[in-house]
Amino acid sequence: MKDFSLALGIPMNCIFPVKNYSCEISLDEDMDTLILSALRGMLDFGKTFSTKSIVHKTCSVNRYNKTKC
Repeated sequence: MKDFSLALGIPMNCIFPVKNYSCEISLDEDMDTLILSALRGMLDFGKTFSTKSIVHKTCSVNRYNKTKC
């Protein structure tokens, strides 16, 4: 993962390695926990991105209206 992070310039905390085990029948609680943890991280990053995007767009509009953010 470190090589992947360095090669693409993606921070390590933004990489979520998961295993696609859709063909497996039995459940593995440890694997489920890791996948759910990765999903939560992805959703949190998405929420942060969309919140920042909305604030940025609002500030851009307000800048033209001479209103401070």
